[in-house]
Amino acid sequence: LDNTFAASGSTDKAVHVWARANLTSPLSSMIHACAVSCVGILHLRLISGGTDGKIRIWNLLSGQCLRILRASGSLDPVVSMHFSSHRSLRVNTATALHPFPFEPVARLSPPPRHPHPDPPPVPHPPPPPPPHPPPHHPPPPPPP
Repeated sequence: LDNTFAASGSTDKAVHVWARANLTSPLSSMIHACAVSCVGILHLRLISGGTDGKIRIWNLLSGQCLRILRASGSLDPVVSMHFSSHRSLRVNTATALHPFPFEPVARLSPPPRHPHPDPPPVPHPPPPPPPHPPPHHPPPPPPP
């Protein structure tokens, strides 16, 4: 699937992701609500299709499910998926082929650099201590 990662899904509802450099234990495991019929990796996202007709998008490293999409209105089982570009996914269900275009991701520009950093904030003086109650003196003894 990818030069760095490998993934698998099966009828036991599990999806596993491994680092190709160490295939002895998975980096993360995710559980579907049904059997998993196909998986794909794109931009540190694992995309999986299930027999329930849903596509799940997972964070590849944490295993967190980020989104669940219906592949079709009739919830036909997802048979296969194909990434035709970095912005398009085609999903094949039992009855049709469905395109899923993705919005382009805006590239974030770094924050502007200032020639001189701002000076550190001046610390505020500590608050005054609370007032002490007046000392308590016992009353004088009664006269004899």
